[in-house]
Amino acid sequence: MENFYVVHHELGHIQYFMAYENQSTIFQDGASSAIHESLGDAIMNAAMSPQHLHRLGIINLHRLGIITDDELFSNSFDQFLLLKQALTKLPEIPFSLIMDKYRWDIFRGKITEDKLNSAYWKMSEKIRGVVAPEQRGEEFFDAAGKFHISDNTPYIRYFLSSILQMEIYKGLCEISLYGGYRPKGINYKERHILPLHRCDIYGSKQCGKYLRNMMERGASITWSEALRIVVGKGTITTKPLLEYYKPIYRYLENYIKLYKIPVGW
Repeated sequence: MENFYVVHHELGHIQYFMAYENQSTIFQDGASSAIHESLGDAIMNAAMSPQHLHRLGIINLHRLGIITDDELFSNSFDQFLLLKQALTKLPEIPFSLIMDKYRWDIFRGKITEDKLNSAYWKMSEKIRGVVAPEQRGEEFFDAAGKFHISDNTPYIRYFLSSILQMEIYKGLCEISLYGGYRPKGINYKERHILPLHRCDIYGSKQCGKYLRNMMERGASITWSEALRIVVGKGTITTKPLLEYYKPIYRYLENYIKLYKIPVGW
């Protein structure tokens, strides 16, 4: 599954490269680094739908007995897929934030040379609840275990990508369903039409048209203009992210209450 994800992620970059190859040299780049990181992941979210995995022969929906109406989210395989996605994607959000907050604090002099390692682990514990497995002194530089730290490569793009990819994915789902953005004033609840995690955009020429239109512009447009082409608006919101994981959130919330599991650190 990790390779399955990496293939989609890297192909997102490659398709973007190919799409804007006719732009002037100065514009042969993504609308933003976060947009560049988001495209393959947005498609990966669609590729993880049960329908598409069945299409590829990875799973057999008939044997699993999965039905199309999962309003109550009662199917265990849906739970497995969403939990798999959540465990892969959600821990990346605080981690990617830490990577650049750590770098920025060093640049501004807030973290001094004699506190490089302890500051990293203190930030890691506060933001993501992860502590070092053993005592780690200043003779270590654990943050540099991540290539981007050693290479001085900005990492905030991945933090934004975690949110943007869901925006793009939902935008593509609406294009696939309605031929464009969802009409204003339509009276419906998403779960009554199609749970977001069940959206399968495979074979949608409209999605390809909108996505190509955005990608071929490269860096000649701003990130908000690029987002507007696919999503219909140029602002960032976490609503699609929360909508995607809402079924597994509800399931885990009930599970925690049922078994009185303590949460936090």
